[in-house]
Amino acid sequence: MSDINKRLDELRDLILQSSVPVEHQLWDIKRIAAHYGVSKRQAERIAYAPGFPKPIREQFADGSRSHPRWRAKDVLQHQNRRAA
Repeated sequence: MSDINKRLDELRDLILQSSVPVEHQLWDIKRIAAHYGVSKRQAERIAYAPGFPKPIREQFADGSRSHPRWRAKDVLQHQNRRAA
């Protein structure tokens, strides 16, 4: 993927995230990393640890599956429970 396409994808994600209420947002691992202020690798450790919400993986007509995404509200609830 070219650098310009990568930047366009990032911009599209920012626009979508800002216009969709948090209770309807799906976060990828990069968004989780940004939320926690950690690296992508550290976010993967967090996201796949026991007790973290299960990811959603959409299945396409050809049988392939999407990259994992998490409901933002579930991630935030998990974080709040752990902080309490």
